[in-house]
Amino acid sequence: MTKRKRYRDATSVGTSAICGYRKHETSRQRHKRRKQFALKSRGKLAAWCANRGLSLEVSNENRHWRIVLNGETIVQWWPPTAKCIVGRTVDGRLSREHWKSGIHVHDWKQLIKIIQSAVDV
Repeated sequence: MTKRKRYRDATSVGTSAICGYRKHETSRQRHKRRKQFALKSRGKLAAWCANRGLSLEVSNENRHWRIVLNGETIVQWWPPTAKCIVGRTVDGRLSREHWKSGIHVHDWKQLIKIIQSAVDV
């Protein structure tokens, strides 16, 4: 089995005031904590999206979140790794360029800023 290629995020929205970095935390612990925090915030983000005509779809055991407008995915977020991809996808598949242009997003409030910049809501 070959090791998959990893792409570093092109930009970051900065440090999170509500789910920040913890020194001496392993990546496994950090990913688990981010996922748990995101799950607690899921209802707030879903309500925010619904008020603006967007929908939130969550899959892959809560690891993959998609913001959908008129049936088209416009923003994708993986809370455990803080990876966020902006842009409409062709037949639901992400290209290498999408991965290279990723944004490091730690929490749902930061994600809202990304969604607002991606769509006029």
